[in-house]
Amino acid sequence: MKKTVIVLTILSLFASCKDTTNKKVETTLSKEVDSLKQQIIQVAEFKGQQVTGVTVSGSGRIFVNFPK
Repeated sequence: MKKTVIVLTILSLFASCKDTTNKKVETTLSKEVDSLKQQIIQVAEFKGQQVTGVTVSGSGRIFVNFPK
């Protein structure tokens, strides 16, 4: 009985958290992506190695990750 109540509570929480403003967010994101397309510049190339992660710090430094 307790498990059923917990499951129903969790399901009702998920249902109540549904966001109805997805269209506005998607429109804003698509505009940002369009403006970023013009700013992509290749700064490095790796041959024979698989890059598994890339990030850029706030100061502009680029970090990459390779598997061992």
